[in-house]
Amino acid sequence: MIAKFIKKILLCLSAFLTLSVSLASAQQRTVTGVVNDETGAPMPGVVVIEQNSSSVAITDEKGHYSISVKESETKLEFKFMSYKTQVVTVPSAKTKVDISMEVDATEMEEIVVTAFATQKKINVTGAISSVNGTDLVSAPVANISNALIGNTPGVSGLQASGEPGRNQTQLYIRGISTYGAATPLIIIDGVEQPDEQAFAEFNAMDSNEIASISVLKDASSTAVYGVRGANGVIIVNTKRGNEGKPVISFSANCGVTSASVLQEGTTSYEYALLRNEAIRNEQKSFAGFDSYNIYIYDDYDLWKFKNNRDYTPLEVDAMTWLDEDKKNALKNSPALYYASHDLYEELFGKVSPQYQANLNISGGTKRVKYFASFGYFSQDGVTKTYKYYDANTSSDYRRFNFRTNFDIDVLKNLKISVSSAGQFGRTAGPGASDIDGGDTDVNNMSARYKILMHYIYEA
Repeated sequence: MIAKFIKKILLCLSAFLTLSVSLASAQQRTVTGVVNDETGAPMPGVVVIEQNSSSVAITDEKGHYSISVKESETKLEFKFMSYKTQVVTVPSAKTKVDISMEVDATEMEEIVVTAFATQKKINVTGAISSVNGTDLVSAPVANISNALIGNTPGVSGLQASGEPGRNQTQLYIRGISTYGAATPLIIIDGVEQPDEQAFAEFNAMDSNEIASISVLKDASSTAVYGVRGANGVIIVNTKRGNEGKPVISFSANCGVTSASVLQEGTTSYEYALLRNEAIRNEQKSFAGFDSYNIYIYDDYDLWKFKNNRDYTPLEVDAMTWLDEDKKNALKNSPALYYASHDLYEELFGKVSPQYQANLNISGGTKRVKYFASFGYFSQDGVTKTYKYYDANTSSDYRRFNFRTNFDIDVLKNLKISVSSAGQFGRTAGPGASDIDGGDTDVNNMSARYKILMHYIYEA
């Protein structure tokens, strides 16, 4: 009886599964077609995907494909590297879809600044590297020169200090091309910067106000600058307004800085052992070194160094003027004179905060376009706060930036661009210097403000 019952159940399940498969097959259809490139040649290896489904197919060597899709209206995606993804809607009654793929020319259309003009990236023949503002903002560093390292081929740098306000990187474009100063020529919004303050002003810019940076590296790209471009040229273009409603953007980030590597020293006990050994070796090699015996640590000293105590138990027991409680407290007290101190850790072991914030607005009409940016940056040093009399010797850096760019179409062939920028900075610390590079007192406030006007006549 049980065997017959199980047999009936299995027959029912088999009939149900067969019916389900038949229904599923009835709800599917096959779509075929050919995929060609922009010249009409067949494209093998194109991936064909039905949206919101697991159906996938790949074109053969003749560009043919065949994919099973649902009976109702659906969408097919055609994907291939370096080509734009095509999405085609397939009606419920259609079973054949042929398409032509288009090359994705986004990379080729990228604009690169070349000296006094702009070109498409595909047409550039000189050695020029371009970095957009998004890449600069993604690097949370104190200055622009540090952000260029690793983002720009052919550009190397040397950072001589990590002190806030003095941690800029000396840039070298394809090494050192001339004797003397190797600082590249820096041009901001088409204006060549004076040598004495160019690098400082470039470093103190807010990355949120930069649209792109082009680095001219070889003779063909820097020829128009003559000998001034012998060490390379860095061209900075700031952001400008576009026609449309006002767009307000705010960004902020915070982080911490700390010393990556600190020198490790020996303990006081290890130092005492090594000094004893050095003196005894000198006594064996040279005569007359017996007078250095007074510098040898005895066993009592070594015990105190090793156990971090100023007195041995015997010395404490010999102090008859102390009661038992004070003797026990002295035996268990850490040493003051025979202790070990990691001076590097005590001086440079601080974890310091770093903050950056920026607010900008852009927009404009057909005739007037504008962009305004306001930024703040602060960074503290990794040295712990130590005071020399009443002076605080810890290091810190504060910077405020603002920039406004206006583009005005006065007449049909006359365009006026007015740019203003300001940088206010304070560097505090021993031997501190402001962003201009001059020696200052412990606390210093420096400021720079400029207004640039460009008159462009279009024939």
